[in-house]
Amino acid sequence: MPGPGNEGRPRSGRPPLTKAPRFAAIDVGSNTIHLLVASCAPHRLPIPVLRRREFVQLGRDVQAVGAIGPQRLEFASRTLRAQVDAARRAGAAAGAATMATTRG
Repeated sequence: MPGPGNEGRPRSGRPPLTKAPRFAAIDVGSNTIHLLVASCAPHRLPIPVLRRREFVQLGRDVQAVGAIGPQRLEFASRTLRAQVDAARRAGAAAGAATMATTRG
């Protein structure tokens, strides 16, 4: 039974859930490009709502010839565009990307 000052608050004592903002992260690695879109409510753990992974094998060209070849670079570029589009369709308000780099 709600007491004084508790009107509108669930019995658990937590504030009611509202639509949480969604954020995207893209990780570009030597073999794969990963996308994660998560719902991020304040004071709660993020909840994944979309995951994508594409095998691009960028490292294969680097090992063979010391640079990413034009075909793999184009494939990675198309993959990134598709993942950004997917993140936007999933409602991501903002995003971040990571990329591993090496220096010889």
